[in-house]
Amino acid sequence: MKRLILAIAVAALASCTLLQTQTMQSQIDTANKAVTLVLTTTDSALQAKLITKAQAQSVSTIAKQIEPLLDSAAAAAAASDSAGATKTMTLVNSLLAGLKAYVPPASPTTTGAK
Repeated sequence: MKRLILAIAVAALASCTLLQTQTMQSQIDTANKAVTLVLTTTDSALQAKLITKAQAQSVSTIAKQIEPLLDSAAAAAAASDSAGATKTMTLVNSLLAGLKAYVPPASPTTTGAK
């Protein structure tokens, strides 16, 4: 179970690198899905005691900062402001990458190895 949680978190965070090659709307959709997946994985990791409550709260705080940025990127894209949308998505990607710090590292105790 712990290995699955880690795999899901890594997959969600790896999707951040895909954002640069997609259309703006698909970047926004992918980032939205990544935020949801990271929050779900964080909750599972907290329940499995792989991270602390403070780490989970930090992830939640960052995730709450991403949602309005995604709205801003969508509004900029709708107004044909591709430079503004791109700058906003760069910030979103940075915040998503920052969430990596809260993903529990693979270790013998978390992967089941002895």
